[in-house]
Amino acid sequence: MIILIVETKLKTRVVLSEERWNHIISRHPAVIGRISEIEQTLATPDVIIFNGEAYIYQRKYEAYLTIILDKKQTFIITAFLSENIKQGETVWKN
Repeated sequence: MIILIVETKLKTRVVLSEERWNHIISRHPAVIGRISEIEQTLATPDVIIFNGEAYIYQRKYEAYLTIILDKKQTFIITAFLSENIKQGETVWKN
């Protein structure tokens, strides 16, 4: 089952499946109930970083909601809250 399909700031289409969502929330329960924030972060992030292996979308709420996408930017690998902007090449910044 598909939970979310969103067009990112970089104009790619990202899919969040139920299987992937269950994987994410089992490891990062702080993101439970944050589907709308995940959608907003992908569409209008504060910063997008590329670390050589993945794209990292971040948006500041009470902490940075951090979403890791695969290299092709087609699916969410994980999502979690972070206090810092991640390291890598800045692809886009608000």
